Amino acid sequence: MSSEQRRKKQLEKKKAKRVEKAKERYSREHVPLDRLPLKHAFVNPDWKKTRYAFVVVSRVHQDGGYEVCEFLIDCDGFGLNDCLGPRHFAPEAYDAFVKRGERAAIDPAAASAMVHAAIAWAGRFRFPLPKSARKALDILPEAGKNPIEFGRDGEPFLRGEETAIRQRLAQAGLHAENFKTEFFQAAPRGTTFGFASEERLRHADGNDPLVRLERLAALADGYERQKKLKEAEDLHRTMEALAAQCDRLPRFLKYLSAYLIRQERMERVLAVLERIVEVTAEPAAKALARLDLADFMRYMGDALGADDIYRKVLADVPELWEAKLRYAAFLCHAARRDEGVQVYRDLIAAAKGRPEAREALGRAYQELYTMLSSEDRMDEAAALAGEAAKDHGIRCH
Repeated sequence: MSSEQRRKKQLEKKKAKRVEKAKERYSREHVPLDRLPLKHAFVNPDWKKTRYAFVVVSRVHQDGGYEVCEFLIDCDGFGLNDCLGPRHFAPEAYDAFVKRGERAAIDPAAASAMVHAAIAWAGRFRFPLPKSARKALDILPEAGKNPIEFGRDGEPFLRGEETAIRQRLAQAGLHAENFKTEFFQAAPRGTTFGFASEERLRHADGNDPLVRLERLAALADGYERQKKLKEAEDLHRTMEALAAQCDRLPRFLKYLSAYLIRQERMERVLAVLERIVEVTAEPAAKALARLDLADFMRYMGDALGADDIYRKVLADVPELWEAKLRYAAFLCHAARRDEGVQVYRDLIAAAKGRPEAREALGRAYQELYTMLSSEDRMDEAAALAGEAAKDHGIRCH
């Protein structure tokens, strides 16, 4: 045997040893899900009413963290509709995850029974299961007893966008005409509801929780346009639970407040806006939420309450240009014109020469110009426009 052959043989032996060690390390670090100790099982408490159950099962990982899988069960239609996971959480992240949204603790065997019943229902009609189910189902323990009544009068009732339903049925060679259905018009291309970016919607799969939120929003929007408000609001409850789970609760509450305003249910809007302030953690976002609350109070005629909130936000976040703009507009509309003009003037002076305040500066000039023009004070408006153009290159129109 030549020296070159011996060298190759030695390299092959070393490579085989490395592969063997890697396999041993992988087997130690990647224990199958069903061998990990069970931790929790949860379901949203209103699932019988909404007919959408979000089942969560977790196990304790050997590194001290947790493995989590979530199952979305459509009790009226497809059965097991979606799966998310397994996802690994550090202990702190898991504690925060558990606290988000309304969850009712249930026995893991009962949770397993719900998921397996949904699979059996889907299998009865040959509905395709989510691709992610293959891995996620490993987290479930042996199923106990937890009977669920699926469908309506024993038959599937499929509701949603027509294209999405037909595509899912086509995977199994099925046709929508063979089932009870309720189709909604698809949301116009490019239209989103703010839970996920258009880029994410294009590239993420249906297992992405934010994509699921967008789809539920589209379904609720379809119900609203058909004047089926009860059905829309049932979906709102489901959306709120999902939004809380994926850190989009403030975004969902804004969506809900817009819906309530369209329905002229103003007494509920105020409570929702107050909740947005309560659940928003990031300081700048919380300040903006407080301003939205003040704007609505002003709209409802509570000028004193609105004034108090505006002042507190300005005191807490003195560099927030948006707060100064909104307070100036509030004063002008609250018959405190001179005070409002002074706030605009103070903002203009403070923003001069500051690039980050360029947008606020333009808005201040434009809003002040519009107010003067509406009062038919054209000479003052013209002088203001000249100042904006000469000193800052800002055009008022």
